[in-house]
Amino acid sequence: YKYMVSSNSLFYLSTVAVVIALITEYVYVTQSAPENRVIQYWDTYRTSEYNLNFVFIVIFCTLPYFMYLVIDFLFFPLIYEKALVGSEEEPANLPKRYRNSGKVPPPYPNGWFYVSHSEHLKKGDVKQISVLGGEFALFRGEDGKARMISAFCPHLGANLAIGGKVTKNCLSCPFHGWKFDGDTGKCTDIPYSKNIPNTAHTDTVPVSEINGVIYMWHHSNGEEPSWDVPPAEGVDTWKFRCDGFSKHEVCAHIQEIPENGADNAHLNILHTTPVVEFLGRFGFTHGWSASWNTLTGDKKHISEINLTQCFRFFDFVLPLTTLNVTINQIGPGIVVLQFNTSIGRAYIVQSVTPLEPMLQLTVHSVHMPWYIPRIVGKGLLQSLVIQVERDVPIWNNKTYTPQPLLCKGDGKIAAFRRWYSQFYTPEDIQRAKTNNSILDW
Repeated sequence: YKYMVSSNSLFYLSTVAVVIALITEYVYVTQSAPENRVIQYWDTYRTSEYNLNFVFIVIFCTLPYFMYLVIDFLFFPLIYEKALVGSEEEPANLPKRYRNSGKVPPPYPNGWFYVSHSEHLKKGDVKQISVLGGEFALFRGEDGKARMISAFCPHLGANLAIGGKVTKNCLSCPFHGWKFDGDTGKCTDIPYSKNIPNTAHTDTVPVSEINGVIYMWHHSNGEEPSWDVPPAEGVDTWKFRCDGFSKHEVCAHIQEIPENGADNAHLNILHTTPVVEFLGRFGFTHGWSASWNTLTGDKKHISEINLTQCFRFFDFVLPLTTLNVTINQIGPGIVVLQFNTSIGRAYIVQSVTPLEPMLQLTVHSVHMPWYIPRIVGKGLLQSLVIQVERDVPIWNNKTYTPQPLLCKGDGKIAAFRRWYSQFYTPEDIQRAKTNNSILDW
């Protein structure tokens, strides 16, 4: 698929071909009837013989483009990406936005974070990953396992992700060829020296590959993973396929985004308009209800939301439009939505990764059973994108309120914040009390 000519190229090629066909047809007819060329051209064109020839040429020239659109729509996943800079949701004054961020919690909580989709990292591939204020090199060894190490070579600082080569399960520096083991970080070979310094090593990062996503572990004190990402049943098997994904950059603190899950009140204010917006003019709306609770014991890092969505005509709930969704918030940056329907189970895997203290990358992937047409999954993703982009302007321009003024009906926002605080170290929490804005971090 990646070797196919782009959609725009095929469109321009088809347009040029049609113009050439018109010119050729015109010259052919006018040359055969030199007198009163314009009149005779149209008289001749209206005959079935020439008309059929012209239509055939147009169809032949435009068919590849339309075939491309049909194949892409039916058989390939939808990809939607929206950066912060240059978008209509971009804050007008970013420095002022940072000053008005409020007394935010620590910018980088401890947990697992998205770095790539599994399918985007083939054997031997190397990718530069810029997240959590750092630079990393992600690569897949010859054994098929994904590994991540610090991006900068300890020798002279070259970026291992830019031009580095994978050999077995090691990554070689593009500058002097120093080779680093992806599991231990130790330098295993220097092409021009037999003596390898004992201190020749680079930092490694724990990686987990599950639910079609590669996650990295982050802990501000360098501690090892204390919990694992649970699998969504069937997603990593042939029974499910990814029908597409979306990416949005958001100018906000990471905690603000998953906090929406406990904020029941905003659902029936911000998200009631149908995704097909003109239907709202005729009285159609979305209706929402949700409950948020935490798990305990060895699953204390997981909270659960039971969400019910329906489609209403004024206050009447339309039959067969009620949808029950079970949502698991896993750690600080992973959310898995499970849709239970009469035709099967579907998943949305959501991730939030801090690129910088006030810049988040949100990713949503739709996974559908193999027997459901891809158009259904694409429609679900498009609906999700519309709903997410109603939240983005709010996130991009709000300030964090450490002690919000809450009332009955606001949901369990305070309980959510207590639950989320477990992902910050005590030292970082103390520092947050003295910082006035994100700039102090």
